[in-house]
Amino acid sequence: MLEKAQKIWIDTPLVLNVYADFVEPFTVTDPAQPVILAISADSHYAVTVNGEAVNGNQFADFPDYKVYDTYDITSLVRVGKNELLVTGYCQGESSLVYRAGEAGVLFEVWQGDTLLCYSNDNTQCRLQAGYRSGEIERITNQLSFSFRYDAVAADAPLPWKRCVVRDGYPALYPRPCAPLRLEDRVPTTIVAQGVFYKPQHSDLPCGEYMKQTALCSLLPKEMGFDMARTTLPSTEGITLKNDGGDGVFVVVDLQKETAGLLDIEFTVPQEAEIYIGFGEHLEQLRVMTAVDGRQFAAVYRAKAGHNRFTHRFKRLAGRYLQIHFPSKTATVYYIGLQPTVYPLTDRGGLVCDDQLHSRIYEVAKHTLQLCMHEHYEDCPWREQALYGMDSRVEMLCAYRTFGEYDLSKASLRLFAHSQRENGQLELCAPAWAPIYIPSFNLCYVIECAEYLAQTGDVAFMQEIYHVLERLIRAFAVKQTASGVIAGFTEPESWNFYEWAPGLDGRPKKLWPSDCQVEFVEEDSGEWVSAPLNAYFVMALQAYETISRAIGCDDNAQNAAALQQTITKASERIFWDADKQCYASYYGNGEHRHYAELTQALFLCADMVPCEKQQALRRQLCEGNESWVPMTMGSLFHKYAALMQDGETYADAVFDDVAKRWGNMLNAGATSFWETFDGASEFTFGGAGSLCHGWAALPIYVYYTYGVDAGRAGFTVKI
Repeated sequence: MLEKAQKIWIDTPLVLNVYADFVEPFTVTDPAQPVILAISADSHYAVTVNGEAVNGNQFADFPDYKVYDTYDITSLVRVGKNELLVTGYCQGESSLVYRAGEAGVLFEVWQGDTLLCYSNDNTQCRLQAGYRSGEIERITNQLSFSFRYDAVAADAPLPWKRCVVRDGYPALYPRPCAPLRLEDRVPTTIVAQGVFYKPQHSDLPCGEYMKQTALCSLLPKEMGFDMARTTLPSTEGITLKNDGGDGVFVVVDLQKETAGLLDIEFTVPQEAEIYIGFGEHLEQLRVMTAVDGRQFAAVYRAKAGHNRFTHRFKRLAGRYLQIHFPSKTATVYYIGLQPTVYPLTDRGGLVCDDQLHSRIYEVAKHTLQLCMHEHYEDCPWREQALYGMDSRVEMLCAYRTFGEYDLSKASLRLFAHSQRENGQLELCAPAWAPIYIPSFNLCYVIECAEYLAQTGDVAFMQEIYHVLERLIRAFAVKQTASGVIAGFTEPESWNFYEWAPGLDGRPKKLWPSDCQVEFVEEDSGEWVSAPLNAYFVMALQAYETISRAIGCDDNAQNAAALQQTITKASERIFWDADKQCYASYYGNGEHRHYAELTQALFLCADMVPCEKQQALRRQLCEGNESWVPMTMGSLFHKYAALMQDGETYADAVFDDVAKRWGNMLNAGATSFWETFDGASEFTFGGAGSLCHGWAALPIYVYYTYGVDAGRAGFTVKI
């Protein structure tokens, strides 16, 4: 498909955040045969046929790895003349979820062997009248632009004109995993309402404008509606009315963390500029729309009367929505999201006899599902980005509970396409970022071997093997005369291991003043890192496995030999005999920094001599006050290290899961957090995610250390 379609775009000087309409008529004469649409865009598209929306979205791809979708639109067409309307959107700038390419759309409509219409130089186009194109607020640097939509302007569209044709793609690839399913509106409940007073300055970014707007909460009866009628959607609507302030506002609760398309429906008596905020928690009964420069908000200019709007170009996520209507009255029919869901089947059938673990399992599943769309995501609210370490935990969980392999393969292939000239992978994929994380790139090799173990997909390993070779070589060349590999000192390398003092690659000045951890300066080339060497050994083990599977025995042998060399050298260099543990860093003849993560990584990498393992695990389990404790993102390694000793520490592992994840449940969590500090985590300026993929870790624990180990209380019902 898409062999005749031309890549087209509108003739405009605008480059950033551009929306454009393209229209093609087509005629259907045979009512019996299916009608199929094939389409691709840079960067997104929305489609209607005869005014009816087609559910779909562009797969997250690269300019040199362009993916197309196909949709059966038979139910939307009629015999005779039909109209296909494609609204193309181009972000125009790279972010952590998009690698900038050249704007364009291409499409074809087929019925059997007959091509009914296709994008070409005669296709009519226009700048989309409703959406504001060009520079506007960005939600976050990772997600790029929010949106501003003008329903009044949309009712007076610009005239059609001919499009321009651009160079196409050398090849197009079918979507590598299932398309997302659009579900019905999530029921929401009004939890706060009242009047607001506009801030003094009107030129603030939309999120900051909402933040600085003064709110006066009022009772439902003061707003003119019955407090027993607070659920949306509502066919008759809920009318908010009060003569105070500059307008009325409402906050709705989606009941749980949700990711999907913004959907609003309301009436207002006159044209009005509506502000919409979204977030994961409330502070003083308001959504935090501006957090450390981020703008979790959008603007919709309503027309007088009835308005119905769905934003189809970017997912939003959270639990709460807040809307400001600058009028004395508004009737609300719906405020919420339509979930966009990656289709999954719960194939694991896990049953936990313990009620707390059962609840943790269900919320962990929900957390994982919210972080699965075109690829695995770190979080659905703030970033929606594919990371090497986050996705490893997500994949391991999804294998067991959903039997899901296609999304893993698609994600691993995206990373393969992101390889830099120096052999490293991008921070995220598809993306461009000024930095990369060496340890995450080593995690990529590990998760490739884990995918192979789950699927036996040797052909895919052969496809990406050249990427793995270059990546391993990029680390191997950093081996020093001492036998270990040196740290990365290049400006673009971020020496991150976890969100903990001394391990996040950030200087001490960014941590609280009471932090007593000994830091290593990032630009010091004389220090070597124990965590990096442990990750490299694990990556070499994975690379050896993959090499043997595809018949590259020489590479496998070389990887095995290098493992042994680094393991012996690391024992000599990083072991601190006085403290009886491994230091995170060594340089200038001294050890510095001691952490739970460092000990766990050495155990997981099988780098600890047998005679030292028992004592090290005991300290890891019982705790050592001189060690920096682990954070959420790396607990996988702690549990794996402890469970190497069978049942010895099993109770401690399950008790730790119950305590840590149970505390989140007790705090009202409907999805699990990025860190155990939740939204208040200072590292993110108060924007800590309350839904994060790596927090699905209990799923892996329950299956691996519960079901597989034959632990009482954990069974699988097929």
